[in-house]
Amino acid sequence: MMKKLPESSTKEPICRSAVGRLVVRHLMKHGARGSAEEILEDAAEILRRKVRNRTATEVLERSVANRQVHLHLHSMLKHRAVGGSVRLLEDFRGKAVAAIVNAATEKSGAGMARRLAAAILESYDDSAPAPRGRTKAAARLAR
Repeated sequence: MMKKLPESSTKEPICRSAVGRLVVRHLMKHGARGSAEEILEDAAEILRRKVRNRTATEVLERSVANRQVHLHLHSMLKHRAVGGSVRLLEDFRGKAVAAIVNAATEKSGAGMARRLAAAILESYDDSAPAPRGRTKAAARLAR
């Protein structure tokens, strides 16, 4: 039986932010923008309940920024090892969003909104890294 979470206090339009539009674009299948926005709004509702001290947009942006840094470092090490050029950090924003959405797609779980929220919380880092790269909220969602 699933535990009922308390209602969230604040609600902001996450689909209208720049990162939110990127996530919607990566979630869309065959032009179904409405269902992709609904999935993102449901995931934002879960994020609002799990991380009380931040808005869902802030959590999503920090999650993408963390994933962006990891992708940049991986690319930099790979390209510099063979003598190639280094790309700018800003080039990895779309790839970071795609990595989060792909991680949510590959997870097993009840619905896409829960899986997306868990993938966002996995790469979200408030202060210090959690063991095994997961936050406490992501571990609770995975159960």
